[in-house]
Amino acid sequence: MRSLSVVVLIAASLIACGKPSPEQECQSIVNESCKKLFQCAPTQAQTLGYTSQSDCQTKQAQQLNCANAVASCNYDANAVNKCLSDYDALSCSATSAPASCSASTLCPGNQVGCSSVGSTSSGTGCTDTWSNCTDGHTYGASCDSISGAATCTCRLDGVAGKTFSVTATLCNGVSTSQAQPIVQQNCGYTFY
Repeated sequence: MRSLSVVVLIAASLIACGKPSPEQECQSIVNESCKKLFQCAPTQAQTLGYTSQSDCQTKQAQQLNCANAVASCNYDANAVNKCLSDYDALSCSATSAPASCSASTLCPGNQVGCSSVGSTSSGTGCTDTWSNCTDGHTYGASCDSISGAATCTCRLDGVAGKTFSVTATLCNGVSTSQAQPIVQQNCGYTFY
């Protein structure tokens, strides 16, 4: 059943985004893909090392790192739910995902999605980075302090750009999903 891999790719493209959190959407996608796998290909599920549907859900959620999911686009939550509903209605003989699961439907517009995020500290400073972006760029900001007020420098493909000040640094106790709008607003970047 090739459509299973399509749903896992959907999860990876949305992750790795007031709507359900990326963590919730990731888990919903994992739950649906495991349900369909055990419904349509239980022998294959066993071959893949899943002892049960719940074991599949736990292992896939860990593999996709759902607990730390970050949206790679400004996804349409209603479209994600429609995709999952249509996927659930697929017959086991289906060889592709429903049209409602296309990337352009789930992530409308010409958006830049980034599938990898990271935060690193060096000395007294830190850097938040968004990479593997659909436009080929890497976005980020480096701050000169990890506590209190800091001066941060925008980074596009590692090259320093304009600077801005923050009263609480991006890297100290602030998740990359919380840092994202701060970096976007101060640096003028548009990525998800």
